Amino acid sequence: FFFQAEDGIRDYKVTGVQTCALPIYFCRQYPSYCMSFVSKVREEKQSQLPAITHVDGTARYQVLRNEHNPQLYALICAFANETGVPVLLNTSFNRAGEPLVETPRQAVLCALASSADFLVVDGSIYEPANR
Repeated sequence: FFFQAEDGIRDYKVTGVQTCALPIYFCRQYPSYCMSFVSKVREEKQSQLPAITHVDGTARYQVLRNEHNPQLYALICAFANETGVPVLLNTSFNRAGEPLVETPRQAVLCALASSADFLVVDGSIYEPANR
């Protein structure tokens, strides 16, 4: 998981567990598995999701099932157990103007060229030496 701040304006998205996040947080009830849709965030939930709620009250969302990505699903469930919020901030893993990261080598190069504090690959946490 990677957070980018140096690129200026980024379209942050939300990834959530379908069975609980979609009807509670979003007005649109159609599942989007590839962050293809935008929905109004329910007004009473916008304060819980300020990082992903656009100025017009919408958000680009992705729903997740366990069979799609068991590790991410488990992380979202653990986060929900701790916070009561079954969604996580999500963004693409790349720097502005560059293609998406697809391999561990590309992940390392991207992290080193950015302001990333940490990089997690295959369950191991790496901290760039020059930070």
